Amino acid sequence: MALAKDLEELIPPTERVADQTRRRVLHEEKVPAADSTLTCDMPERHEQIYGRHPLHVALDGGFASKANLEAAESRHIKNLRFAKGRGLKEEDMRQSSWVYKRLRRFRAWIESCISRLKRSFGFSRCTWKSFESFKSYVWSCIVSANLFTPTGGLNPVT
Repeated sequence: MALAKDLEELIPPTERVADQTRRRVLHEEKVPAADSTLTCDMPERHEQIYGRHPLHVALDGGFASKANLEAAESRHIKNLRFAKGRGLKEEDMRQSSWVYKRLRRFRAWIESCISRLKRSFGFSRCTWKSFESFKSYVWSCIVSANLFTPTGGLNPVT
């Protein structure tokens, strides 16, 4: 049953990828990363788990678009931080400049953790076959990094 549930969750994103690929390859459309609906899916998933949309969100610059900004505003996300603005004004993405700076630092910290896992612990493309195996692969890299990190030193990877 767990496998069936995992597979059912993969159907919508797979259909989106197929649609974007079809548009890009067969119809030669330019399909920017900001066309992705990931920015809509993640707040919905957050609401399913926690009962409300997140107040603050930090996203990759590839999702920066006016449409994604408007979608976030419609979900009452107060502060949104794209890694690259791509023509969006900072004032449009935030209510608080303090929170906006914290989101920028949080995003930079996440990127540094990923970079450290890649450089030091062999975190790269996962060739393990199932989602459970993928989670095991990721956790093994994170646990290795945390065991290697002295307790008084750098922040652990989470």
